[in-house]
Amino acid sequence: MNAALPRPVILVTDDVLANRVAMRQVLKSVDADIIEASSGNETLMLMLKHDNVALILLDINMPEMNGYEVAELLRYEERSRCVPIIFVTAAYKDERHEMLGYISGAVDYIEKPVERDILTSKVNIFLQLHEQKQKLESLNKQLKENYQQLKIEVGERVKAEQNLRKLSEAVKQSPASVIITDANAKIEFVNPTFTRLAGYSTDQVLGESLRFHQSGYNPESAEQSILTSIETGQSWCGELHNRKQDGNLYWSYTTISPLYDAGGEISNYLCIEEDITVRKDYERRLLKQANFDEVTDLPNRILALDRISQAFSIAEGDEHFCPLFFIDIDGLRRINETLGHDAGDRVLVEISRRLKEMVRAGDTVARIGSDEFLIIPQGINDATAAAAMATKILGVIEEPLTIDAQPVRMSSCIGISLGNNFNDDPQTAIQNAESAMYRAKEMGPGNYHFFNDDINRSTQEKLHMELLLHKAVEEEQMQLWFQPIVEVASGKPVAAEALLRWHNKELGWVNPEDFIEIAEGSGQINALGLWVLRKAEFYSKYWQSKFHRDLTVAVNVSVNQFHDPRLFAEVKRIHADNEKKMGGIEAKLELEITERLLLSDSDKIGKQLIDIRDLGFNMSIDDFGTGYSSLSYLKRCPVNTVKIDKSFIFGLPDDQENATLVTAIVAMAHGLNLKVIAEGVETEEQWDFLKQVNCDLMQGFHIGKPMPAEDFESFLSEH
Repeated sequence: MNAALPRPVILVTDDVLANRVAMRQVLKSVDADIIEASSGNETLMLMLKHDNVALILLDINMPEMNGYEVAELLRYEERSRCVPIIFVTAAYKDERHEMLGYISGAVDYIEKPVERDILTSKVNIFLQLHEQKQKLESLNKQLKENYQQLKIEVGERVKAEQNLRKLSEAVKQSPASVIITDANAKIEFVNPTFTRLAGYSTDQVLGESLRFHQSGYNPESAEQSILTSIETGQSWCGELHNRKQDGNLYWSYTTISPLYDAGGEISNYLCIEEDITVRKDYERRLLKQANFDEVTDLPNRILALDRISQAFSIAEGDEHFCPLFFIDIDGLRRINETLGHDAGDRVLVEISRRLKEMVRAGDTVARIGSDEFLIIPQGINDATAAAAMATKILGVIEEPLTIDAQPVRMSSCIGISLGNNFNDDPQTAIQNAESAMYRAKEMGPGNYHFFNDDINRSTQEKLHMELLLHKAVEEEQMQLWFQPIVEVASGKPVAAEALLRWHNKELGWVNPEDFIEIAEGSGQINALGLWVLRKAEFYSKYWQSKFHRDLTVAVNVSVNQFHDPRLFAEVKRIHADNEKKMGGIEAKLELEITERLLLSDSDKIGKQLIDIRDLGFNMSIDDFGTGYSSLSYLKRCPVNTVKIDKSFIFGLPDDQENATLVTAIVAMAHGLNLKVIAEGVETEEQWDFLKQVNCDLMQGFHIGKPMPAEDFESFLSEH
């Protein structure tokens, strides 16, 4: 038992030579022989040649067979079953692959690039365990030999008793916990080390199952493996989480081996437990120090780089953006110099709390420098959404805070990298966002900037237009223009579509498609829609009074407006005003809705449509035929009119396909007692065709272009 132990061997397996060379450099300070394998097959061959392999450092991503398969094959062989395996990998870093590693038999999981101190620390621990294991195996061998000798040498009782006393004393003095069970794994003996460590008395454990003190937190795979080993008479070794008599938990490196009688039958099981709680706590602290910031407890740069890699992998598969927000806090140095570093740390803790509260579950907030934070959000797929989030971050940081009874206001600058080039590595993505942050600092505190100048310019233009749009109504920049709608049969004007136009001193005439999209995205569409409704009401009454004829004004209503309770309140007010006139002028309005609203499953929107109809207002479907609806939807929707999209009018009457579609739409709509408006009429031939198929109304450049209210009034006078 006192013989010198053979020098331990560490087997490094990696299919890349450079990685093996690097690993040998990292391990040069370790007191062990290093052997190398470039594949799974070579690993298995070397295990057959070497008897004293203490540890295997195994890469996962290899040709022929991956690391998981190699680990499983090693577990099938008696001589390699208990050799600890540490996976070392640059890929497969998520929790699922880590769990696969532990299931396949690994005892640890280290990510590349390898931290020298962490790896050498873990390797030295396993070498110590290997040395202890060799000593314990020697003791185990001696136990087996003496136990068998006792049965064989019945006649040499005195000698056997002496040996037994020696063996018993050795077991009692062992630094490891020793448990001996019967063939059914019921405890027959425990040494004093076990009672001191676990807190149980000998009487409390005798007759108990070998697994009685496990914590319940061990992986199910480990529990099943132990049970299988006992049932099949095989050895088992691994790390277990155990519970003491007082309820406290501890870790042990456990070996369970069968003992055989003279007839070759299992008579007992020998269980040896080495307390590794201190080592596990040390590893946990090392992991936390390596990946988390001490002050804020946020992920640090190392962990942030890993999170970016994961986000890039997910975003590349979904063809989405993967934006990064690089945040630099202004004024932290001033806080440290005037109020002290403790105050500066409290400012950082408060800012980190605010940032964590504003992001969603799954987003990452990291501290990557003294006054620098990084946010890696999910679900942001365009520059506009990224700009909105940057504005929110700036506002959250600028909220006042109190440090040592003194009010403090902080500001920040943000650089944004959209991360849509997944050829960039995470470090490059951070550098891009940092470069954009310095561009933002040039603009002054409270600004952000995109790394991509084109996107930055476009986003800034949209946000500037959104700002100008806020002032457009109150500064009377908005106008209503009107396009006439006439009866096809008579050519008589009977209605007009109200169209919103915006003229800004800085921008000039703004394309409606541009500012309507911005208004819907920013929520301003509701206020604009109410303004249009009131103006349309005024002109409808005014022109009816002036020309002594009914004239309906059609108003486009956005889907967003139906989520605003003010819309229905305004419609009810107009209806109430009409009833009060008692024979006077009533506003004749028609609300134009889209097929998207028609297909909405919202009960609330459906009820609003019915309520508006019941108040006496007409409704029409704009651009009919361009969505996904059909006329069958109209049977259960409260509309009076369908407006055929101009794309179907183009080419009439020569385009036979369009001619057939228009004819069918008119006939089916009339069958449902609905009127039909054709928009985009530009030629006399189109007019004649529409008249031939009994279309009711039409509008288009052939009748009149959209025009200001004064010009439309002149049009009515002429007609």
